[in-house]
Amino acid sequence: MNKNLHAYVPLAAALTVIALDYLALWCLDGGAACASSGLRQFYEAALDPAYAFALSALIPCLIVPFVPKTALKAWLLFSCIWLLGTILLIATASAHPQTGGALHLYAETKIIDARVMGEMFAVISILLLAARSWAARPV
Repeated sequence: MNKNLHAYVPLAAALTVIALDYLALWCLDGGAACASSGLRQFYEAALDPAYAFALSALIPCLIVPFVPKTALKAWLLFSCIWLLGTILLIATASAHPQTGGALHLYAETKIIDARVMGEMFAVISILLLAARSWAARPV
């Protein structure tokens, strides 16, 4: 088991995004004070797609603390690049299919784009972690 604290940061980030989504839903359903603020726009534009991505990325984040350091370094590099690309894709996508967006790679809404990118991230991450862990095993 990897005893480095930074191996647990992706798991903590994914769980934080999931918790923030539930907190925002609770607030939006609870009263007019949250609904009248800019929270609904922030929720639809950023938090809901981040939740869809974090839910898919949770499985690789659970695996990361148990891989060798070489696999962890390779995965962190991959995840940083993938996350930046996903943020750019989601930022240019439309929240509603009727309005159209600048870029639609896989779907018509931000949530579906985030979910698809998260699922692809999870599959590629698991394959990368398995390959790097297999290469790092003692012979």
